[in-house]
Amino acid sequence: MPIFRPVNTIVPGLDKRPPGRAPVCTRARPTRARQGDPALITVFIEPDNETVSFPRLSTALQLLQRLNLRVNDALIIRGAELLTPDRALADGETLRVRKVTSTG
Repeated sequence: MPIFRPVNTIVPGLDKRPPGRAPVCTRARPTRARQGDPALITVFIEPDNETVSFPRLSTALQLLQRLNLRVNDALIIRGAELLTPDRALADGETLRVRKVTSTG
């Protein structure tokens, strides 16, 4: 049975840092987004007039992929600013996705 140690435990003989340095947490603790949590990115989709929320998106390209859209299928708008696919997104943002492809 494996032995589990707390994250900040220093194992004698395995710590290679100089003396006096504080231990560093190396494990990421998972977070879960709940409904109403400010970590969600809210997206209003036009012309469908649909509002959806996504947790943990880091770029506009990831948003397009989640919506099953290609780069040239929609405009991503933050306030009065158009976003390119490489632009970073922050938690709690409200964005507008305007589909620009012809349907007829």
